[in-house]
Amino acid sequence: MISILCGDIIPDFLVHNPGNMGVDDNLVIVEVKTIQGANYNHEGKDLLKDMETVSCMTTIKNGYHRGIILIFGAENDKKKGEIIEIYKQICNPEKVLLLFHEAPDQKAKSI
Repeated sequence: MISILCGDIIPDFLVHNPGNMGVDDNLVIVEVKTIQGANYNHEGKDLLKDMETVSCMTTIKNGYHRGIILIFGAENDKKKGEIIEIYKQICNPEKVLLLFHEAPDQKAKSI
């Protein structure tokens, strides 16, 4: 059912009750990228595709309650700004959380 609505997907992490699509069966979908790998080249295997997938899976009937997009790695303010703008265009911030985790000794920051 999900592939019909959201296309073929292979998310990084799912917290769910496998094989069921009840109201309480799908908790969270998580996509993880490095800041260097967070590219958006419209080729179907990039950050843009991941954002579209998370957005779709959090808006379909009995879909996931929340989505998380986690970007980790070195500080890169220009690229972070670009990612934030794309996130604002594609994702509902009430359903999808964008996190930047810059270093192991730091807390992730939400947008």
